[in-house]
Amino acid sequence: MTYDRGQGIEKAIAEGYKFKTGEYIQRGWDILKKNFGLYLGFFLLAIIINAALLKLESKQPGLIIFRILLNPPLIAGFFTAALKTLKKQSLAFADFFTGFESFVQLTLLNIVASILIVVGLVLLIIPGLYLSIAYSLAVPILLDRKMDFWSALESSRKVVTKSWWSFFGFSFALGLINFLGALLLGFGLLVTVPLSFCAIAAAYEDIIGLKSASF
Repeated sequence: MTYDRGQGIEKAIAEGYKFKTGEYIQRGWDILKKNFGLYLGFFLLAIIINAALLKLESKQPGLIIFRILLNPPLIAGFFTAALKTLKKQSLAFADFFTGFESFVQLTLLNIVASILIVVGLVLLIIPGLYLSIAYSLAVPILLDRKMDFWSALESSRKVVTKSWWSFFGFSFALGLINFLGALLLGFGLLVTVPLSFCAIAAAYEDIIGLKSASF
């Protein structure tokens, strides 16, 4: 498949872009299957960590803070792995944990985005829905371009807004894929969840472009 190079954040905001839902999902699958064993191992480890924390929380509810702090860099692990593959670099299991290098910014991004989305949902629903889609590219932007959390959120919002309905359809398609994965006694999620992150990384590459690329 021939893949167009991204055009950068400012140009994507100013000129817009062609959205390619099917190609992003296919590209995500191509990324995933190259290192499926690593993705599966990391996802299983993340599940075990969260299960252990949930068990501890049943006795000490205050420990929920550990899940709040751990999950953003763990989720970022899927993106860092996918971005490295897109840059045609070899992938090792340790690469899934490089999100912890941006621990503070990822945590702030997650907390601030969650607050804004919840407030939007409580007030009028539509603003919350808008933001939940608009922040779709925030994590890959933060990781790849080493931005602070607010710049990443705003950059994602402005880029996604140029084609919000396309991103909404993309998110719906990924949600449906994960729903089908859940129907397979939950085991399908071991494939569909990593696939979703890889597909979003593919969208980021095509629309904005990787940091290593020259615009």
